[in-house]
Amino acid sequence: MNTQIFRQLVAVFIVLSIIFLSCDVVQQGPMYASHNDKSQSAAPVATGMNVCTTCNGVGRVMCTQCSGSGKTNCTSCMGQGKVTCMFCSGSGKAPGSDAMCGSCSGTGQMACTSCAGSGKTNCTACFGAATVLCPDCHGAGVK
Repeated sequence: MNTQIFRQLVAVFIVLSIIFLSCDVVQQGPMYASHNDKSQSAAPVATGMNVCTTCNGVGRVMCTQCSGSGKTNCTSCMGQGKVTCMFCSGSGKAPGSDAMCGSCSGTGQMACTSCAGSGKTNCTACFGAATVLCPDCHGAGVK
C-alpha cells in the first residue's frame, strides 16, 4: 500500500474517532466545501477545543500543488493536449512515402492519451479533491 494513502487513511480514522468519541464535536454540514462551490463555507470538524488555526477547525486546507483546482498540467503533453504522432514522428507523412499519415491526418500530432486531449490530469497531491489534510492537525481540526 502506498505510504501517502496509508497516512491519509490513518488521518481519516483519527478524524472519525474524534467525531464519534468527543462530546465537543459538532456534526453539522459538510466537512469541507466542494472545490466547485467556492462560496460555500466549510463546517468546522471541532468546536470548543483548541481549534487548529491553520484550517480553522475544518481539518483540510487548499492544495498548494494545484492551487485548489484539483487539476494539474498533464506531464505527457505538458498541458498541450497533443503529442507528436508516433507513426510519422511528427512529419505528417506516412513513413517511407509522401502520402499523408493516416494516424494523425497529416497534422503530425495526436491527442494525448494520458489526459484524453484535455491537457489536464487530476492533481497527484489531492487526487482531484482540491483540498488536502491540514499539515498542522492532520485532519483532526484541533491541536
